[in-house]
Amino acid sequence: MSDFEKLAMELNVPIMVDKDGWYKGITEALAKVVTDVLLSDDEILFRMPWEEQKEIIKENFYKLFPYMRKDK
Repeated sequence: MSDFEKLAMELNVPIMVDKDGWYKGITEALAKVVTDVLLSDDEILFRMPWEEQKEIIKENFYKLFPYMRKDK
């Protein structure tokens, strides 16, 4: 299981793909948030370890989908 799949499970995001294998729906949105953080132009963010990046990804994801937050 990839780190992305583990993160999706943590966030309770189902892995949805179309007939060609591309992410779709909320899975696509999460993938875009992950990509934005991992490929950031911000040198500090880019060099952070995965665990720290993951927390930033979660916060950015919850900004887009606040209803998905289960801890509040």
